[in-house]
Amino acid sequence: MSSFQYNEDQRDCLQEICNVAMGHAGDSLARKLGVFVTLSIPQIQIIDAQHLSSSLKNFASSSAIYAASQLFASEQGAELSGLALVMLSQDSLPELKILSADSKTDDEIIADICKTLAQTCLDELNTEWDMGFQCQAPQIVQSESLQALCQSISTDWKNILLVEINYQMEGKAFNGDLLLLFPDQAISAMAKRLDELLA
Repeated sequence: MSSFQYNEDQRDCLQEICNVAMGHAGDSLARKLGVFVTLSIPQIQIIDAQHLSSSLKNFASSSAIYAASQLFASEQGAELSGLALVMLSQDSLPELKILSADSKTDDEIIADICKTLAQTCLDELNTEWDMGFQCQAPQIVQSESLQALCQSISTDWKNILLVEINYQMEGKAFNGDLLLLFPDQAISAMAKRLDELLA
């Protein structure tokens, strides 16, 4: 755990905002695929970057996952930048291929789901915060490269604000996580923005 932590009011405010934004992402996915999507309460924690891999142990230890990452940054300054990461269980891809109306490659389907979840979530955060988040195109992360991605992040970042939510589809073998990762400078910048919202 990082030595820097949000106070209770800041955490409650952030969780409420993320709950709304990630709920919109789930709704977007449900409408896109014509299924009922259930989601968990967002889990929010500030961790030492070296512990990222262990925090993602349910996915990072598995060779049978699909993942895509998407960098984003605020128009208001580089300090509010981060990484969106969507991770899907092995059984998710066959379900998505059945539900997808068009014939796409596996990588295209994974990138499309990443964009649907991450972009919708960040768009809603823009509405709540007026941050002007701009996203790069999703990049496929091979299962064997997830540990390498975690290692790269832990090399460049000291602390990470990790926001995680789980999505499932009713009656389907789909299990996916959307994670938003914010580095040190974004943690401090977001604390100031939360204080402004709470004032």
